[in-house]
Amino acid sequence: MQQHLILSAKNLKLLALLSMAIDHGGKTLLPGAFWPICIGRLAFPLFSFLLTEGFFHTRSKKAYGLRLLGLALLSEIPYRQLFSPSGICTNVIWTLLFSFLLLCLMEWGQKKGHGAVFPCILCLFFFGLGQLIGCDYGGAGILLGPLFAVTKMKNARAIRLLGLWLFSFWVHDLPLLAICQTASFLLLICYRPIAPPNTALWRWGTYLFYPVHLVCLAAFAGNI
Repeated sequence: MQQHLILSAKNLKLLALLSMAIDHGGKTLLPGAFWPICIGRLAFPLFSFLLTEGFFHTRSKKAYGLRLLGLALLSEIPYRQLFSPSGICTNVIWTLLFSFLLLCLMEWGQKKGHGAVFPCILCLFFFGLGQLIGCDYGGAGILLGPLFAVTKMKNARAIRLLGLWLFSFWVHDLPLLAICQTASFLLLICYRPIAPPNTALWRWGTYLFYPVHLVCLAAFAGNI
């Protein structure tokens, strides 16, 4: 019997954290190296997908959003110290936070019966916001979460792949990077909704990995 690769939420998060660490470590410790950047392109689609899964399964959307806000604020200074970006809300957690807010507002509009125009207006607003304030991956990154939300059904995989492909080529000038990012789709089709460990160590460990690894890299690079 043929066995297929199965990836749980835990597996995807570990892969996302690893690819992100390779990306950031390569930019800091191996300037000019291209392969870490290619590997790092897998991270954001995985994080965005997991954010969408979290949106649908969290017990408290308010607590989920507040954790994202706290993490974004905590990570902004070390991110700026490490990469010196231009913009207002520049680390990737802001992008995920705005994507989460967009999902919340879309759900609220659906419950209120506002129709199809309302989510379109919301998406245009958040896309413009992301572009204006300089979010990581821009406004397109904010819209990736809703793309995953509306393509949860297996028969919508082709639409998800097309959307991910358009997103990747929108945010990257180099086709190779866009292809590497689109390749995250191969991991997502292996996903099965197996809940990650419900422990404080896992939850806060994976949350704090982002700012902690930024601080460590910034210190190693002499930026702190």
